[in-house]
Formats: sequence, structure tokens, C-alpha cells
Amino acid sequence: MRAYLAAGALAAVLSALGLAYWQGRGAGEADRLRDHISTRERMDEVDTSFDGCGWFDRLREACE
Repeated sequence: MRAYLAAGALAAVLSALGLAYWQGRGAGEADRLRDHISTRERMDEVDTSFDGCGWFDRLREACE
């Protein structure tokens, strides 16, 4: 009987640790996605601050 209780407790602990790991992993992916989106927004702000010239146009010196 004690072996069953110990096995059940071990299974519960391992399940809780596994769940915490997967939830933390999802949160990390969400953080990376949010950082990527905010970086793209900052790049778009820079692109629009040059009067219609994007970064590629400035690279080719197509803008004045």
C-alpha cells in the first residue's frame, strides 16, 4: 500500500513539474513573439520617418 502511495505522489510531482515546464516554455515563446513584434513596429516607425523612403530605398540611395 505504501508503495502505491509513494508512486502516486511521485507521479503527481512529476506531472506538476512537467506542466510547469510546458507552461514556462509557452510563456517564453510568447515573450519572443512580443519582442519580435515590437522590434518590427520600431523598424516601421523608422521607415516612415523618412518621408516615404524605406530602409531599402535609403540603402540604394534612391531618396534625397
